[in-house]
Amino acid sequence: MKPNAHSTRILLTAILIGIGADRLFFDKQLGFSLLIFVLLFSGGLIFLARRSGTPVARHNLWLFVPLFFFAAMVGVRDNGFLATLNILAVAGLLAYLVLYYATGRVGEFGLLTAAILPTYTAAKSMVGAAPIVSQSVNIPQTIRSNRGNLFAIVRGGLLAAPLLFIFTLFLASADLFFAKQIGVLFDDRNVIYLFKLNIHGLFILGVAWLAAGGLVLALNGRDDAAALDRQITRLRRFRFLGATESTTLFILVDLLFLSFVIVQFRYLFGGHANINLDGYTYAQYARRGFVELLLVAVLSLGVILGLEAITNRQSKRQFRVFNLLSSLMIILVIIMLVSAFRRMRLYEATFGYTELRLYVCVFMIWLGLFLAWFIFGLWRRPDRFALGALIIGMGVLVTVNLLNPEAFIVRQNIARYQAGGKLDAYYLKSLSADAVPALVAAMKSKEGAQGKIISPLCPDQSSRVPKACELSLSQGLREDLRRRFQTLRSDSRWRHWQSFRLSKWLAYQQLSKVF
Repeated sequence: MKPNAHSTRILLTAILIGIGADRLFFDKQLGFSLLIFVLLFSGGLIFLARRSGTPVARHNLWLFVPLFFFAAMVGVRDNGFLATLNILAVAGLLAYLVLYYATGRVGEFGLLTAAILPTYTAAKSMVGAAPIVSQSVNIPQTIRSNRGNLFAIVRGGLLAAPLLFIFTLFLASADLFFAKQIGVLFDDRNVIYLFKLNIHGLFILGVAWLAAGGLVLALNGRDDAAALDRQITRLRRFRFLGATESTTLFILVDLLFLSFVIVQFRYLFGGHANINLDGYTYAQYARRGFVELLLVAVLSLGVILGLEAITNRQSKRQFRVFNLLSSLMIILVIIMLVSAFRRMRLYEATFGYTELRLYVCVFMIWLGLFLAWFIFGLWRRPDRFALGALIIGMGVLVTVNLLNPEAFIVRQNIARYQAGGKLDAYYLKSLSADAVPALVAAMKSKEGAQGKIISPLCPDQSSRVPKACELSLSQGLREDLRRRFQTLRSDSRWRHWQSFRLSKWLAYQQLSKVF
C-alpha cells in the first residue's frame, strides 16, 4: 500500500470523526452522544486496521467492554459527579485502547506507568498527527510550487481593500436598497454566525488532529507503552536506601499499627456498651476516625511502593523479609480499614446517607480488595499488580453506576425517617433526576411512624416556624417534584437526541403521570 494513500485514509477518517464530534458535542449537553462518539472512533479504528492489514492484539480487546459501559452510563445517570467520573474513565480507556489495540499486553507495566499512560498517549497523538497531514496534503511542496501566485494574490487583495471600502461607501449612498443589503450583510447576527462558524471549524480541526494522531499511534505496530515503562524503570534504578533501614522502618510502623489494632478489637466486637463505658457517646464514636483511617490506608500503600522503589535488595533473604513486613503492614491496614468501614456505617446509621459517605463506603470495600491483590502480587505475580489496580479502579466506578447512588440514598434516608430518625429534606431537593423514581415512591407511601424533618429553613427549636416547615413529608416532596416537572417541561435541551439521558426521560415520564 502506498504511504500517501494510507495517510490520506487516516486523515479523512479523522476529519469525519471531527465532524461527528462537532455534531454530537458542540453547544450540547452530554448524553448518549458520548457512546455514539466512542462507537464512531472505534469503527474508524477497526476499518483502518482492516484496510491496512494491521494485526489486532485480541487479548486486549476486553478494553471495549468497560469503554462502552462507561460511555453508555453517561447517557443513563444524571448525577454530575458520576458523569464526570465516567467521562474521565472513557478518556483513560480510549488512551489504553489506542496504545494496546495492535500490540503489547495491558497490565505489563508499573503503577507509575499506568498513571502516566493517558497523558503520554494524548501528547503522542498531538505530535503524531503532523506527519499524516504532511504526507496527505504535502504542504511544503504545495507552498513551494504556488509561492509566487500566493504572494501575488495577497498583494492584489491588499491593494483592493481601500478601493473596495471607498466604492462601497459611495454606492451605498447612491442607492438605499443597496445600502440596506450591505447593512444586512454586516448585521450583528451575521457576524455572530460567522464567528460561530469559525469556532465550529476550529473544534472540528482540533478533534480531527487529535483523532488522526491517535489512529496513527494505534496502527503503527510499536509497543510504545513498553518503551515508556522501560524509561521509567531506568529512572528508578538508583536505589539509595539499604535493606536494614527499610526493615527498621517497617518494624516500627508495624508495631504502631499493631498497637492500634489491639485497641480497636475491643470496639470492633464489643458493641455500644464499651464505647459508653469509656466516656464517649455513640455519636462521637461514629463521627470521628473514618477519614483518618482511610488516609492511613492510602498513605501506607504509598510508603510500601516508595520503599520498594528506593530500597537496595540483593539477596533472596532481603526480598523475603521485605515482602513479609510489607504483607504484615497491609494485613494490619486491612483491619484498620474494617474499623473505618464500621465507623462510617455507624455514622450513616446515626446521621443518614450522603453521596460522599456512600462513595467512601464503596471505595473502602474495593480498597480492601486492592490491598489483598497487592499481597498476592508481592509473592506471586508482581508483574500483574498494575492490571489488578486498573481492574479494581474500574470496579469502583462500575459498582457506583449500578448502585444508582442518589436513588439508594433516598430509599435509605426515607426508611430511617419512617423509623423515627431525622431527615434532611433540603438535601433531598439537591439530588438530580436519578433520585426522582425513589422520591415519587416516597411521596406515595404511607408515612407511618414519623421522625423529624430538618433543613436550614426548618430549625429544630424556634418560636417562629416558617410556613414551608408546616408541610408534611409527602406535601414537601410533592412541591419539589412539581418544580422538577415544570423545569423538565420548560427546558427542551435534554430532549435533543445528542443530550438524551435515560434518567431524565424516566423522571419526566413518572412526573407527567403524577402532575
